[in-house]
Amino acid sequence: MNNAVFCEDSTAIGGNDSTVSRGSTVIGGDGTKVSGGAYSTVIGGYRSTVTGGDYSTVIGGTGSTVTGGDDSTVIGGYRSTVTGGESSTVIGGNGGTVSGGDESTVSGGDGSKVTGGKEALLTLQYWDSKTNRVRQVTAYVGENGIEAGKAYKLDKNHQFVLA
Repeated sequence: MNNAVFCEDSTAIGGNDSTVSRGSTVIGGDGTKVSGGAYSTVIGGYRSTVTGGDYSTVIGGTGSTVTGGDDSTVIGGYRSTVTGGESSTVIGGNGGTVSGGDESTVSGGDGSKVTGGKEALLTLQYWDSKTNRVRQVTAYVGENGIEAGKAYKLDKNHQFVLA
């Protein structure tokens, strides 16, 4: 199913290659390319390219490229590239590249690289085999040598280092 809706306050649900204009709710499935404008809720599935405008909630699955505008909540799955605008909450999956703007909360899974703007909060996870659980390590841009606009990962001692 291919959908293209170009009007205010519109909704498109399902199908591959769905595109919807500003103020829309967009939902797409496996292998889809999904776009939404300002004030959108955008959801994409496996192998998706997902894009949202300002004030969006953007979700993408495994192998996705996920992008969100200012004040967005952006979530990406395994092997994703995830990007968020200013004041975003950005979450990336295992092995992903995760970026957020100024004052963002940026989280990445085991093996991820995170980048944040000024005053961003960076969080990375790793598997602690001694306790058999996931652990989180947090850093703050502007503290302890963590700089805005630079990518970080965890070293073998679970410390933030330049990626």
